Amino acid sequence: MPKIAIVNQWPDQPNAEREVIKRIEASAEALGAEVMVIDSLGYEITTGKEIGPDSVDFVINLHFETPKCYDAYSYVALWNPLDFYFSWGYDRFSKHLASHNDFLSCSSPWADDHIKRLIHHSTSHLPPYFKLHHTLSETIFRPCLREKPRFFYCGINWEKLNRAKGRFEPLLKYLDKLDIISIYGPKKVRDIDVWEGYKNYVCSIPFDGETTIKEIAKCGIALAFSSDAHKQSQLMSCRLFESAAAGAIIIADENPFARKHFGDALLYVDTDVDLEITKKQIMGHYEWIVANPEKALALAEKSQAIFLEKFNLKKELRTLFEQHAEHKAKIERNFLRQQPQQEIALLHLLYKNEQEQLDSLLNSLDIQQHKNFKLTVYVNEAADELTYDERDFPLTVIRRKLYNDKGKTLTSMGSLTNQYIKANPQDKYLHLSTGDARFFHDHINTMLSAFKEETQLVFSDFLIKHFDGENKQFRDHSSIRSSTDLLKQTEHIFTPFMLKTDHLREGHHDHFTNYLDQLLPVYLALDAEQTKSIEYTNRITQILAFTHPYYQELTTNNQIAILRDKYGSYSSHNAVQDGQLNSVLDMIREMNAVDKRRLSEIILSNIPIIPGLRKWLVKMYWKLATKESC
Repeated sequence: MPKIAIVNQWPDQPNAEREVIKRIEASAEALGAEVMVIDSLGYEITTGKEIGPDSVDFVINLHFETPKCYDAYSYVALWNPLDFYFSWGYDRFSKHLASHNDFLSCSSPWADDHIKRLIHHSTSHLPPYFKLHHTLSETIFRPCLREKPRFFYCGINWEKLNRAKGRFEPLLKYLDKLDIISIYGPKKVRDIDVWEGYKNYVCSIPFDGETTIKEIAKCGIALAFSSDAHKQSQLMSCRLFESAAAGAIIIADENPFARKHFGDALLYVDTDVDLEITKKQIMGHYEWIVANPEKALALAEKSQAIFLEKFNLKKELRTLFEQHAEHKAKIERNFLRQQPQQEIALLHLLYKNEQEQLDSLLNSLDIQQHKNFKLTVYVNEAADELTYDERDFPLTVIRRKLYNDKGKTLTSMGSLTNQYIKANPQDKYLHLSTGDARFFHDHINTMLSAFKEETQLVFSDFLIKHFDGENKQFRDHSSIRSSTDLLKQTEHIFTPFMLKTDHLREGHHDHFTNYLDQLLPVYLALDAEQTKSIEYTNRITQILAFTHPYYQELTTNNQIAILRDKYGSYSSHNAVQDGQLNSVLDMIREMNAVDKRRLSEIILSNIPIIPGLRKWLVKMYWKLATKESC
């Protein structure tokens, strides 16, 4: 059985994912697997140790909020409705999904088709093959009769945070008034009492994998309702599976998933019609359950049998464990074309913290799948002496006067690259990188495999590592699909690339490239885009540090002016301004609805007009925004 890791996206916060993780952990260990829980960056939560390709067979990631941030084979669960991506930021979070190696279906055609669209051009992915539902493994309670059954409902009532009515509020208040419901969930979220006014609110349930089942069993009847987004994408929450495990009689809304997989084993109400009709439907079911306990019990037994047969977590995990290695090998055969005989020349420039950067670089190169490469490192002649052990690959360290005491570059990256290529005519492929760069184990293999006969230049996606004021680390996904994407990174990131050296060896580009530093990748990408000889992989294979602007012989604007000599549309002003503006606009588009409204309120509150009118505008905005939410 394998070693696996499960990502806990929010280890310091109580959430439903924590409960699902406990269930996966328990089921996997019962099957003989070794399980560790990691944070989103790939660090084991109990030990703080970072995982790697040799420490786990694969990782299961449960949420789209962060991309693949660790060097290990990664599955992502397709558990969220398509509408969530539109609300949170479609482009950004869809790219997060596609950054993983593989996908776990939840039987939603909408979610599965979403990822199929994202990877339809990809040579490094296959459509979802394995299934993993947010379910559990065993029956906690066999179905039994309750003398005074009550409805069980558990939720967070998210709509209250948007100052709107909860989606089921009128129905829940009706059942609350009749005193036949027990309501569970967090009492306060962001200091807002989301269950204020409910007399049958009980408590918050710990996310321990068991208490929810016990409370459902006590009530006897479970409400398994869905948001509009879940119904549209034909996804159910874990409440359906929990209720079946608890032996409860389940009342669901008209979610196609419930109808398709559980059929007449459930009772149904339509929550999209007039409230009075929904009330009659749910009370009709309640009265039928009380009057016909044996028939109601038979329903619970039937739904539990379906759960055990079709949605047992152990069965799904066993299939994944047994077939993972074969499936992974199939993907790698399709994408990673092994070329062990092809030597790659790596050229890396160190700028500061040289020893630390060199250690990180060498450690990441030690574990590369592709073993046939040599490394040349340039370091400033005034830097401290570097120490390093002998490696299995050729390593050359060259001291040059790269920059002076004031930090001004004396030799551009473009010039160094040209000098190296001319001095090493035998090298066919060159990989260039700088500074604090760390490569995943499949980095060189991924880049090399992307080359076709006509390809001259290859880029791969990367993570930008940065820290907040409390030294907490973040890793942001940078998806490179064009020279414009590269331009957005030039102030703080030099984007590594691999190229065929014959493209530069003839010297036709020297009068441009000799004067370029961090805009060298942009120039090469523009040139290759003209001849369609560039490939952008969608695999994240490297981590780069967000730094202060790199030392450079010419300013960014001056380098853009040089680009403009060949590509006139790149004006020195507009290119930078557009790049910065697009970055801000992208960030705004990727905000969720709540944050967008907060930003809008801040903007409205700072409009330079008389205070009374400003206050009225903010009030009217919130009135309209709340109405739209309803």
